[in-house]
Amino acid sequence: MKRWRVMRPVGILTEDLRRLLIRPSALAIAALAISIHLTAVGLVILLASAMDIRLDLLAALVLVLPVILIIMIPVSIAGWGVREGAMVVALAQAGVAAPDALAISIAYGLAGLAASLPGGVLWLHTGETLRERDLPIARP
Repeated sequence: MKRWRVMRPVGILTEDLRRLLIRPSALAIAALAISIHLTAVGLVILLASAMDIRLDLLAALVLVLPVILIIMIPVSIAGWGVREGAMVVALAQAGVAAPDALAISIAYGLAGLAASLPGGVLWLHTGETLRERDLPIARP
């Protein structure tokens, strides 16, 4: 795949993925990745429960995971706006009213912001900056 210029990034990605998956730690990495997503789904369920909004576990698993994928699209800052729209559309499939889904989504965003604040404060306190020599070298 690396012979053709268009396919070269796919070939590099495939090689890197293979190198990652043959490591002994690959299972632990996969378990951590899955647990992060399940924690996000659990947070949405807990937020809905705290707001007296009925949200089924299976429906949350099926509907919230694609929302998490959609908010990774780099069209907004930290997914704000995109997450709210996607959550309203997704949770409507589970019978959650639009204002309730919007409230869940905003609470989810605020919870993520609150969880990130200690790391941000620590980063600002240490004064660490990204130096050009710390950047990975781009492969041809």
